[in-house]
Amino acid sequence: MNDLSQILLTIILNTGLMSIITFISYRKQNRKLKDKEVELESEKVEKARIESKSDEWHLYKEQLELANNRIKELLEVNREKESRLTEKERLHSERISEIEERFTKQTNFLRGVQRNLNESLERENALICKIGKLTRLIDYLKQWLCKKPWSECKVREPEQVVKPLKYIPFDEITEGSEKLITELGGDN
Repeated sequence: MNDLSQILLTIILNTGLMSIITFISYRKQNRKLKDKEVELESEKVEKARIESKSDEWHLYKEQLELANNRIKELLEVNREKESRLTEKERLHSERISEIEERFTKQTNFLRGVQRNLNESLERENALICKIGKLTRLIDYLKQWLCKKPWSECKVREPEQVVKPLKYIPFDEITEGSEKLITELGGDN
């Protein structure tokens, strides 16, 4: 048993001694190995972070493409609406110009009718004035009318009526009336 314990003790001591020697001789390498493992882990973390950033970038890129497509669609819709509105505006302006042209024609027609009416009214007023003057002249001349034969009418003064007529004196009658008197054979 002694041999066995000695063998065991020798194995344990040799193993321990070998472990210490290995530890001392490989400690720099172990430290480097651990540092490398830490670096590897940090690189894996960095790689994962970069991949996540890449995934985010691809996501952003897809969103940007979708947004650009949507903007293009909206621009196309806007162009269509703008062309429709331009067409409607053109039609409205044509309609307005037609209405304005019709309004101008009607206004010119009404102005012509108004002008003709005013001229007709002026002529009518002139004729009414002329008729009135001629009526007064006729009434004035009737006062001097003698129904007896010419030889018996020596005094030609008008007969007095119960109510004397009020006329403008003969001198104030217009030239047209005097002309008429001379045409009728009266004295001037």
